[in-house]
Amino acid sequence: MMFKIRIHFLGLIFLFGSCTSSSTKSVESKSDSLYIKEGDSLALATFDTLRISLQRAIAKNGFDGAVSYCNVQALSLTNVYKSDVVSIERVSTQFRNHGNAPDSLEREVLKRLAAVQKSELVRISENEVHYFKPIIIQPMCLACHGDPQKDIQPAVLQTISKLYPDDKAIGYKEGDLRGAWHIIFRNNSQPTTTL
Repeated sequence: MMFKIRIHFLGLIFLFGSCTSSSTKSVESKSDSLYIKEGDSLALATFDTLRISLQRAIAKNGFDGAVSYCNVQALSLTNVYKSDVVSIERVSTQFRNHGNAPDSLEREVLKRLAAVQKSELVRISENEVHYFKPIIIQPMCLACHGDPQKDIQPAVLQTISKLYPDDKAIGYKEGDLRGAWHIIFRNNSQPTTTL
């Protein structure tokens, strides 16, 4: 409930900000910082949901069972914090699931993130704010996304090949850019919750 109120509050701030006639850098910077803060919060919450679920699947069925779990659950777990005014996606040029394939905007931002590896905020129109946060390969990620010769166990590689015959998401090293969280904030002039 509190999360929805925060999202609607951000929507009202965005609506109010886009209706004013003066657009100074300090106002834009303050608005940007609100989206960066909320984007970081949503990315972290979504990552934690995925991470905890994945750790449970690994503990229960090993890494090859976790690949099967991700095949079925990862996209729906990414949408846990989705709302009428916010959508959350994971995108990568080296995707495993076709649902994570980037569109043209996402490809361009992923190129920039690969060069600088920091958060980026992109405004597209009055009605949407696109926030991107890099996803960086951590040591645990290598068991499914690392070097197939040294990091990925044969049973895991077999499961990946079976479930994802067009897999592009291997060969990473720790610290590599895996992809990005793409969070879209939409302008919502009719909040569904009362403040």
